[in-house]
Amino acid sequence: MNILRLKALAGAGCFSIALIGAAMHPAHAGGLERGGYDIDLLFDPAPVATEAEATYVMPDRKYKNATGPLGFNFLSSTADGAEPYWVPRIGVKAQVVQGVDCMVDYSQP
Repeated sequence: MNILRLKALAGAGCFSIALIGAAMHPAHAGGLERGGYDIDLLFDPAPVATEAEATYVMPDRKYKNATGPLGFNFLSSTADGAEPYWVPRIGVKAQVVQGVDCMVDYSQP
């Protein structure tokens, strides 16, 4: 067996091991974002730009005919469906070179 075939075989083996390892690794998708993704700051013509906002969400959702854990209705037959929450977001954009911008954006999931 010549050296090129040995290198090709070793490369294919390493690729197969990496592929199997990547397939077995758990996915970190992140789930549903409450605030979404805001990339509008990237298109700001200024060389440096910042943006911050906070949104307060107070859902008025009630469950009717809610029963206790064993099916008993001792106190009330309604329950709150969701808690109020804040969605803070901050973003900073800077121009690295002409035509290339870099943005850092944080929002609470």
